[in-house]
Amino acid sequence: LQQLLRENADAIANSIVLEQGKTVADAHGDLLRGLQVVETAISITSMLMGEKLEVSRDMDTYVRKVPLGVCASIAPFNFPAMIPLWTIPMAVVTGNTLILKPSERDPGAAMIIAELCQRAGLPPGVLNVVHGSVNTVNAICDHPEIKAISFVGGDRAGKHIYERGTRNGKRVQANLGAKNHAIVMPDANKNLSLKSIIGAAFGAAGQRCMAISVVILVGDTQSWLPELLEGAKKLKVNGGFEEGTDLGPLISPAAKQRVVGLISSAEDEGGKILLDGRNLSVPAYPDGNFVGPTVIEASTLMRCYKEEIFGPVLLIIRAPSLDDAIDIINENKYGNGATIFTQSGATARKFESNVNVGQIGINVPIPVPLPMFSWSGNKASFLGDVGFYGKSGINFYTQNKTTTSLWRSEDAVGNRASPALRQRQEYLLRILQVKKIPFNSYDLASDESAKRLWKRRAPADKQQLPGILVGNQFPGTFAEFEDAVECGELDSFLRLNETWHEDEDQPVIPAQPIGVPGAVLPLQMTPEHLRRKILAQPPPDSPLKGKKTIPDSKRHGKFDISTELEGYGLQGVNVTEEELKNLVAELGLDGDEAGDLAKELSGPPSNPPSQIKAETEASGNSETPPITLPQTSDEDLKSGNKPTIHEEGEATKASA
Repeated sequence: LQQLLRENADAIANSIVLEQGKTVADAHGDLLRGLQVVETAISITSMLMGEKLEVSRDMDTYVRKVPLGVCASIAPFNFPAMIPLWTIPMAVVTGNTLILKPSERDPGAAMIIAELCQRAGLPPGVLNVVHGSVNTVNAICDHPEIKAISFVGGDRAGKHIYERGTRNGKRVQANLGAKNHAIVMPDANKNLSLKSIIGAAFGAAGQRCMAISVVILVGDTQSWLPELLEGAKKLKVNGGFEEGTDLGPLISPAAKQRVVGLISSAEDEGGKILLDGRNLSVPAYPDGNFVGPTVIEASTLMRCYKEEIFGPVLLIIRAPSLDDAIDIINENKYGNGATIFTQSGATARKFESNVNVGQIGINVPIPVPLPMFSWSGNKASFLGDVGFYGKSGINFYTQNKTTTSLWRSEDAVGNRASPALRQRQEYLLRILQVKKIPFNSYDLASDESAKRLWKRRAPADKQQLPGILVGNQFPGTFAEFEDAVECGELDSFLRLNETWHEDEDQPVIPAQPIGVPGAVLPLQMTPEHLRRKILAQPPPDSPLKGKKTIPDSKRHGKFDISTELEGYGLQGVNVTEEELKNLVAELGLDGDEAGDLAKELSGPPSNPPSQIKAETEASGNSETPPITLPQTSDEDLKSGNKPTIHEEGEATKASA
């Protein structure tokens, strides 16, 4: 589209000159400002990016920009190319369809642009052009499928569209009238200031919402007025196609009549007309809607100051100081823009900070922001919440969708066991190894199928224990499980494909025991690099020493884990506190972590602490006697017989 617009720039400009009356140069400028928006819209992939934040563990909140749907653009006569190109690119790249209603006074440029959009490949129905005046506008405001309306034009139409559109639940942005001021300070560059003011006041016959229509001369700059008038007199008024033309006619006879009426009102109210363009005659176009450059010395109480003239008329107001000049601007109801001419950075900074308008120029006569920024007119010059083009334009044509999601990492399939779970498993395994109890083990956190199998095998109150079973209740060891996963034989390994009896929790074909039968020495079950640490003496300062994580009622020299591991082949097995200390030291646990793990493995004592203490003293041995385990034969294992645990010492037989 950008390329096609450039290739057909002359055709678009000629249409503007013919219908609207601008000069050829001004018409090309009209198109150029619209092309800048097209170029900016090409970067939509960056501007449409949303936002994302992890607000909590595994919980994300993210914002996406989604299109509104059907939108509408109502364009004015004074910029027949620029305003359609403010809206078409922004609406389309954000995923919307657009209904464009150009001004009935000069629709030619919009029709050419629409045809170029079609040639560029815009799908049918994405851009639609409708013509008409009040009835068409009302239909746009009332149609329920239209979600947003963009309007640029005068106060009366803009207020009507805004009120009617918002009343019907639509998003509306409306750029209305303006009264833009320029302050000239005594230290300003005279040549730059005067040329800039003359061009901004009279270019396009003053039919611009950002035209300078009021100049405030501060202090000694009031002596520059004759030079300003001389420069305005030199401007050539003629048809837009004529060579050397500086400004063309107004849009219509009604527009000319209104401008002439406001000039006359200033004269009636005591204003001084320094340069009068009311009776200008252009011989080549005797019936043209021409008004020549007009300069009026006025006050803020006059009608010509309070209303937007929208013609080649410049008002002169005198002010003794910068503060007085800023007050004049701030008291005006409009707020599109204002500019200051000065060579003082401090003066410019004060003006920028204190003036209340949306778009500020410093030594720049028409401070319209480029489309990578956004239009920011305010006060009575704008109705709505979101400006045109740039980031604001993206926001106008989209709505935010905010999603908050929770995906818990522990629920992921194929997770490795968490450090805490592995630590607890290793803790249990070490106890079994020290006691020389045969076992098969399994990591529940590795596979969902294993979790389901565990739920079938384990009692309801033991579901949360790590996946460790004693007595060949599980299909294999950790190493065998890892081999099965790697080879893709997990289902066969877990016997998940076998048929189960409805009333029995076992396969039809009895499972064969897997693992080393009988008692297994710790050295056989321990990796090479850990063998020497299994039975190592604990450090002098045990992590459990002095901790209050284990209730005093259980500090009797033995921990009965039969309650915690009931149903796993460990009924009646007691673990001494010394053995627990050794295991805690080997695992590198300390503090509350060690205490919590020990507490989980501890159950209610078999005998009260006082009885154990008395029996121990009676035996003459203050230390807890070691526990010995007999070797289990293959026959015992196949028959399901469990090993009988014998403890040395008469005192501990009763507790056992």
